[in-house]
Amino acid sequence: LQLIFNFLLQTNFVSQRYIPKSVSQVDSKDSKVCLMGNVMATTGSSFILDDGTGKIEITTDKQLPRNKLVRVFCSINEEKLNADVVQDLEGIDANLFKKINELYNTAGV
Repeated sequence: LQLIFNFLLQTNFVSQRYIPKSVSQVDSKDSKVCLMGNVMATTGSSFILDDGTGKIEITTDKQLPRNKLVRVFCSINEEKLNADVVQDLEGIDANLFKKINELYNTAGV
């Protein structure tokens, strides 16, 4: 296990994970973030995500319906968010999901 952990640290794998954040917490220093919110508007190549703390434009090649609750794993390049993965959260209790994420963040997981 120690060898695997050392390898992950040396390859920067650990620091390259998607960091769960709210829209208001996204910083220009971030390289990968995970956001959850509702799709408010779409264009041909992007959509606006609203999580209650703010709105942000995310580039994607996926067509998403408005008012869809999603979790988006984003890479940030030149201060633009690019959707790497979009997860449909239909049927999820959003408030419970947020509370669980807060507990994980508090525990440092």
